[in-house]
Amino acid sequence: MPETAPPAGASASQDAEITAALGMRAVVLVGMMGAGKSTIGRRLSARLRVRFLDADIEIEAAAGMSIPDIFETHGEAYFRDGEARVIARLLDSGPAVLATGGGAFMREETRVYQHADITIWSRDVPHEKIVDECIEALHSWLCGDGTAPVTQETSDPMGATR
Repeated sequence: MPETAPPAGASASQDAEITAALGMRAVVLVGMMGAGKSTIGRRLSARLRVRFLDADIEIEAAAGMSIPDIFETHGEAYFRDGEARVIARLLDSGPAVLATGGGAFMREETRVYQHADITIWSRDVPHEKIVDECIEALHSWLCGDGTAPVTQETSDPMGATR
């Protein structure tokens, strides 16, 4: 069940325009652990009416074990190799909102922090405010003039790329 119901009226139209402009691409959320990627991602995917994917959950499913167990059994390098493969597979799986793990920035091939098209700063405001800022930025980037507003730097960044 989605975390929030999609809005009615003009907002629903804006959401549909974003989804159409995404085509088969994914919105990828990156940020430090605890920045809100999964929480915001679930709500954003409900608004855009696309799948929500959590890279950590997908990694655990592919490995058949928990992330702490992967680290303990095989080490971090093994985990990061698997993480890169899973993220690449998810990016090729069609339109979605993908929340990456908090450590994905550690490797160049999974890093989009410094290369993100859009940056939204996670901060202590209602989740729906962050989702609305994501929608506004995505709409401007994909459907408008190709620029995206950046929210005020007050906490951990959460980047989104296409």
